[in-house]
Amino acid sequence: VGFTSAYTFIYSKRSGTPAAKMENQVPLAVKKERLNRLMALQNENSLKCHEKLIGQTVEVLAEGPSKQKTVWNGRTRTGVLVLWPIEDKQYEVGQKVNVQIEAAQTWLVKGKAVD
Repeated sequence: VGFTSAYTFIYSKRSGTPAAKMENQVPLAVKKERLNRLMALQNENSLKCHEKLIGQTVEVLAEGPSKQKTVWNGRTRTGVLVLWPIEDKQYEVGQKVNVQIEAAQTWLVKGKAVD
């Protein structure tokens, strides 16, 4: 399918459910190996999706500056996390900012604000 991101977790028994009482539970080592394979594939897919944004200017909803006050962060309409340098510009939380994407990572993209 090629999802941009996925929320994944290791299977654990939920008390009170029929599955928790079933015999022949999958061993923890197998659960971990399956999750690791899934996460590796998803990380690859995420990076590919983010790399497609390089060179594009995207609209970002500003969420706020970093704790170190060196970059702003926000999200695109599709939920991609974007970081861009503050560069002495003042933004408001909730402001829409056009950011030209320059670099891609697995979990986010980086760029610079453009007018």
